[in-house]
Amino acid sequence: MESSPGCWAAYGAVLEREYGNPALLETHRLSVDAYAVQHPGRPSRQSIQSVGLHLLRLILLFEHGLTAERANDAMLHLCRFKHVFQWLEPPASRGSITVAVFFSVRRPRITR
Repeated sequence: MESSPGCWAAYGAVLEREYGNPALLETHRLSVDAYAVQHPGRPSRQSIQSVGLHLLRLILLFEHGLTAERANDAMLHLCRFKHVFQWLEPPASRGSITVAVFFSVRRPRITR
């Protein structure tokens, strides 16, 4: 993953907040997946496999409606095929929701 020092620092602060609040651990993987997909780095076997797996988890959760537990089980299976993943050219825009949005939230609201 490649990012600016400021973005990396904000991501670290978000992770610190998640690890410090057990209620936020349920959504922790979403933070990691989203950050990884928005910061793919350059084409290399490591970045291709990493971003591919993070992107697949997001697809399983949001497009196929899997629970976090089922998505994690599927990821264990999909890891066996990561050697065939190919570089996907990132879109020109990676969206307006960034780690800065979550970094600026002082008291996260937990909803179920």
